[in-house]
Amino acid sequence: MRILVFLLAISLLFSLPSAVAQNQPGADALLAEADALIASAHLPEALAKTREAMNMLQDYHPAIQKEINILFLMNDEKESVKAVDNAIDRYPDIAEYSYLRGIINNGRGKFLRALDDFSRAIDMNPSGILYKCYLGRGVSYYNLLEYDEAMADLNASIQQNDTVASAYYSRAMVYYEIKDYAAAVNDFQKSLQFSEGN
Repeated sequence: MRILVFLLAISLLFSLPSAVAQNQPGADALLAEADALIASAHLPEALAKTREAMNMLQDYHPAIQKEINILFLMNDEKESVKAVDNAIDRYPDIAEYSYLRGIINNGRGKFLRALDDFSRAIDMNPSGILYKCYLGRGVSYYNLLEYDEAMADLNASIQQNDTVASAYYSRAMVYYEIKDYAAAVNDFQKSLQFSEGN
């Protein structure tokens, strides 16, 4: 009997990765449908497609992140905060969730909390989103009227990725506040240049 249980457990272990691999294309297709629905402002339908993908793959991070984004876009503060807090509890080492909570907290006007979230994400040194984390934290500092810190983070964001219009726009706002109008105009122009077609 023990041998049978052991063999079943071993076969289950080897079948799980293939089951995930088989379900990922279906989940990705549902997320692509959700993206199209988001683009056409059909957020409840996009959320339904995303949750369908989450049901296919329980721990599929692109789906979890998309659910959080959609809830935020729907202005469902309570549910977006609940979803991102749950994700951080389950996956504390995934910087994207701290980043998302920072975005939500910036949107809620809770800039000190957002600073903590972005700093936590930056400390994890996430290569793909590091520039976004610096940008988010720079916006938090800007809203707290801490212009030196805002400038440092916005410069770091632009150094990481120099094609993001919102980084130039945010830095232009800091330049404007510190009355460096020539630099502000230059960054506003770069912001327009990089936002063309978007």
